[in-house]
Amino acid sequence: MAWFKREKKRIDQPTPPDERRVKTEGLWTKCENCRAIVWKKDLDANWRICPKCQHHFRLTATQRLELLLDARWVEHDAALASSDPLRFTDTRPYAARLKEARRKLGKADAIITAARRAARDLLLDGVRVYRRVDGRGGRRKSDSRR
Repeated sequence: MAWFKREKKRIDQPTPPDERRVKTEGLWTKCENCRAIVWKKDLDANWRICPKCQHHFRLTATQRLELLLDARWVEHDAALASSDPLRFTDTRPYAARLKEARRKLGKADAIITAARRAARDLLLDGVRVYRRVDGRGGRRKSDSRR
């Protein structure tokens, strides 16, 4: 009798973990100013400016150079890197700070030197920045936008 007993169907093959994850994760972002949810493709098409409140999102140095130079630029001195010839030590050794910055940025150094051939030669420098915060969650005074 099935009146008092529920018969459950047995699951032979559970759903793989990749299919359980939400497919839309990472496609949307929330504006820091108006809290509107914006589709990332719309945000990138609008040069990282919120279509609702005109808030300007942060750009990386590479994104800024692509906007300024119409994505037709050549990077110079990509392998050039800072060094520590004086073996400077503060609260941490400077060499450890350089190693951490290279790991976070994925590049040899924080500066991009780019050139583009136009009606006149143009040489620009851009700085890659990774966010440093103090213990309270705010920016340090040494961090500045460029």
